Amino acid sequence: MTKEEFLQALANDNINLNEKQIDLLDRYLKLLQETNQVTNLTTIAKTEDVYLKHFYDSLMILRYIDFKVETKVLDFGTGAGIPGIPLAIFYPEVNFTLLDSVGKKTNFIKEVVIDLGLTNVNVINDRVEAYAKNNTEAYDYIITRAVASLPVLLELSHRLLKMRGMFIAMKAGIDDELKQSACAIKKLGYKEHKIVRYNLPIEEAARSLVLLTKTKITASKYPRDYSQIKKKPL
Repeated sequence: MTKEEFLQALANDNINLNEKQIDLLDRYLKLLQETNQVTNLTTIAKTEDVYLKHFYDSLMILRYIDFKVETKVLDFGTGAGIPGIPLAIFYPEVNFTLLDSVGKKTNFIKEVVIDLGLTNVNVINDRVEAYAKNNTEAYDYIITRAVASLPVLLELSHRLLKMRGMFIAMKAGIDDELKQSACAIKKLGYKEHKIVRYNLPIEEAARSLVLLTKTKITASKYPRDYSQIKKKPL
């Protein structure tokens, strides 16, 4: 996907970027490619792939969610800043926290934040289950993208999410994981808001968005240690 195709595809979905936002994405792309040559941040670094699989895919959330001013959003397992950085560029008045346990990735994101002048982004280097202990019900939205299986993600995110807050998982195919998540959804008290399936333009790769609303206060035992979660998901 070229830059022009990217902008046109967004426009087709009534998502329009202004010149400043386009410039910030271009600068982010350049920083990502330059850094990725010496530090392994992502396997997706070719310009056309970044526009399609990182930028376009990140902004597809905007078809279904309109973040309000001063909303608090957590992107955990953000990697090189996807989808958090593109969303923060689009929503300069929304507060984004980008969390990852890999220091080289959070160090890169910090450089991006400074270079782009993003005053609405906070970067945290920590494991999500550790971060959750001191940040109970801190976020209106939690977004994850290709980090772990859905049952694992639901438990890891639950304490961090406000009551009536929304959990958003960005996935490829989702049907099997939804079946595996039935117990976790029930135990943790999530309510299905929307399950969206779509295909990326050009290559037609399958994508899914899982949008769930938190309806139950987090029990003190959650989240368990990651080793327990991974060994025996809910």
